[in-house]
Amino acid sequence: MSDFLTRLLNENVYFLSRGRFRDVGVEEIAKALMDPNTKVRELDLDGNNIQFEDVRQIAKMLEVNMTIVALHLYHNEIGPEASMALSKALERNSTLEFLDLANNNLGDEGAMAIANVLGVNKTIKTLQLDSNKIGDQGATAIATALKCGTGVLKKLWISNNKIGPEGAMAIARALKRHDSTLEELRLDSNNVGQQGAVEMAKVLETTCTLCRLYLLATNLGLNGVSILAKALEVNSALKLLFIRDNNIGDEGAMTLAKALERNETLKCLSVCSSNIGDAGVIAIATTLEHNRTLQTLFVQQNCIGDAGVLAFVKVLEHNETLQNLHLDGNSSIGDLGALAIADALENNRTLTSLNLDRCSISSGLMDRIKQLTKENLRKRWRIS
Repeated sequence: MSDFLTRLLNENVYFLSRGRFRDVGVEEIAKALMDPNTKVRELDLDGNNIQFEDVRQIAKMLEVNMTIVALHLYHNEIGPEASMALSKALERNSTLEFLDLANNNLGDEGAMAIANVLGVNKTIKTLQLDSNKIGDQGATAIATALKCGTGVLKKLWISNNKIGPEGAMAIARALKRHDSTLEELRLDSNNVGQQGAVEMAKVLETTCTLCRLYLLATNLGLNGVSILAKALEVNSALKLLFIRDNNIGDEGAMTLAKALERNETLKCLSVCSSNIGDAGVIAIATTLEHNRTLQTLFVQQNCIGDAGVLAFVKVLEHNETLQNLHLDGNSSIGDLGALAIADALENNRTLTSLNLDRCSISSGLMDRIKQLTKENLRKRWRIS
C-alpha cells in the first residue's frame, strides 16, 4: 500500500477536493476505506469530476465502512443513475450523518432515489441537495419520505433548484407531522410563492422543531411575507428567518414589525434587498425598542436614509439585546444619521457589530463607530 493510502487509513479527516488525488483514483481510496482499521471519519471529494463508476466504488465502500460520518461530494458529475447506486448503499449504511450532494445534476430522478434513503435511513442528519435541477416531482418525493420515514434528518438544503409552489407545499406539509425532526430548511431561489408561504405559515403556527428557515429570493411577495409574519406572532420555535430578495417593501416590513411585537423567540432576521425605505425600517426599529429577543438584523441594500437610521437611536438607548446591525449598502445614509448613531453608542453596551459600509459616511465618523463597537466587544469578552 502506498504511503498516501497508509496515511488515509490513519487520518480522522481527509480532504481530497478539487483534484488532490495525486496518483491514486477513487477505486483505490474506496478499497482502502473498506479496511476495518481505518480511522477516517470525514471524506471530502468535492469537485473531482466523479462519475458513475466512481460512485459505484464509493457505494461499495459505504456498505461496509463503519467510521465515516461525513461525505462531501459537492460539484461532481454524479447524475441520476449513479445516485441510485449511492442510495442503495445508504439504505444499509448505519454511520453516515452528513451528506453533501449539491451541484451534481441529480434532477427529479436522482432526488427520488435519495428520497428512498430518507425513508429507511436512521443516521443522516444533514442532507445538501442545492443546485441539482430538482423540480416539484423530486421535492414531493423527498417530502413523502420526510412525512412517512423513520429518519432523524435535522438539516435539509435544497436551494437553487426548480421547485415551484407544489413542491414547496409538499415539503411544508411534511413538516407538520408531530414527530418531525427537521430544524433547518433552506429553500432559497425556488419559486415558493404565496401558495408555498401559506403552507409554511401553517408549519410555523404548529408546535414544531423548525428553528432556521431560509426563503431568500423565493417570490414570496408582500402577501406571502404578510402570511408568514402573522404566523410569527404565535410561533415559539423559529430562531432565524432569512427572507431577503422578496421585494416586500415598506408594507411588508411593517407586518414583520408587528410580528416582532409578539414574537419571543426569533434571534436573527434578514430582509436585505427588499425595497424597504425609511418608513419600513422605522417600524422595525420602533418595535425593537421593546423587543427582548432579536440579536441580529440584516437590512442592507435597501432604500434607507438618515431618517431610518435615526430611528435606531432610541433602540440603542433602550434595547439591551441587539448585538449585530447590518445597514451596509444603503447609500442614502450620510453623516447626519451616522453621527446620531455614534453618539448613542457612547452609552450602549450591547451592540458589538454595526456595518455601515457602502453608505455616504465620512471616514472619520466611520472610524469612530467602529472603535465604539470594538469597545463593546471587548467589554463583552471581559464579562464572559
